[in-house]
Amino acid sequence: MFEKVFEHFYDSMYAELDRLSAQTETSPERLEASLKCIEDTMEMLFAYLDAHPISDEPAEINFFKYVKPKFQSWQIYVLELHQLLVAEPIGTREVVNTYYKDELAAIERFFKRHLFLYQYYVTGEDAKDAAFFLRKNIGKFPLGQESVSGRLRRYSSSMDFMFAKFRAMEMTRDFILSRLKLLENRYEELALSTALKRKRRWWSGDKAELVELVYGLYLTGRINDGKADIGEIIEWLEDSLNIDLRQAYRIFLDIKRRKKISHTKFLDEMSKAIERSIQTGNS
Repeated sequence: MFEKVFEHFYDSMYAELDRLSAQTETSPERLEASLKCIEDTMEMLFAYLDAHPISDEPAEINFFKYVKPKFQSWQIYVLELHQLLVAEPIGTREVVNTYYKDELAAIERFFKRHLFLYQYYVTGEDAKDAAFFLRKNIGKFPLGQESVSGRLRRYSSSMDFMFAKFRAMEMTRDFILSRLKLLENRYEELALSTALKRKRRWWSGDKAELVELVYGLYLTGRINDGKADIGEIIEWLEDSLNIDLRQAYRIFLDIKRRKKISHTKFLDEMSKAIERSIQTGNS
């Protein structure tokens, strides 16, 4: 029950953030709307938990280790992204390139400063889960949220904020890497952009759906007689559909953690759509 509700909240929030991100301008209004969307969603999440309390420790650990960070990471990320874009210097490609490389180095320093916790996050360790993610074990000043109060304090553990920040900084790092790639290829792309503009295709679903497709193609060996690896399939779809899938592995981990929702939700939806079309005679 929890997983299905959480997934619904997340999908709705993601769709709205995706709509807002389609706006070309970086503005305080866009930032405010994005933050409000995330805040409202988290309030709904906490209100749901008020009405349906988590009753056992494994479920509580799962919520604070995976679910809450998944939502809160967007709150951190949209702020980081706004500040990053607003501060982008006006100048030559080399000046902008240096700016983003400095920001990338700052993120790497952050990961190194919290190396033990970051490795725990990346590798999916669980030895300290009770200390990190059960509310009864929360310290007086949880790392990164020392001044939190009210309902957010009641729905906090010692490390959920840090896990959210790790996720957000990975998203920021991926954005910077995409930006650097764009800077490197900008002149070549500009030469081709006019010719390709009318033929450009893009993915209009969410990334988790496309990641299901990636792994489906890989695991069934349908590309190059099964000789294409995950990275090659991801790169092909990125180029074909104008999307960044650097977080594909992290997204696939989220898919594997689904409990109440099918691990192949999108593929199931495709199957049903084809079946409906055949049954109704539409094509």
